[in-house]
Amino acid sequence: MPPEPLPAQQNSPEISVFLNLPYDEAYRELFLAYIAGLSVFGLTPHAALEDATSTRRLNRICELIENCRYSIHDLSKLEFKSQPRRPRLHAL
Repeated sequence: MPPEPLPAQQNSPEISVFLNLPYDEAYRELFLAYIAGLSVFGLTPHAALEDATSTRRLNRICELIENCRYSIHDLSKLEFKSQPRRPRLHAL
């Protein structure tokens, strides 16, 4: 039996969720599953992809994170490529 969604009056910016996920084709179905699952619980998902303005991507991400109560970070594609070894998300 699916979970009960949150009442409509609770669907506000206070229950927004920032998704930090890989954006490649291989991850597409899981990305959609995150969006669907969060929506069923009355949460509002947000990702850096939703705002394609000329604003620097890092600034957009920081603003989204600041405006979301929760965040989900999938680091499954994290790799160490540069010197010094800094983690980067690898795109296929």
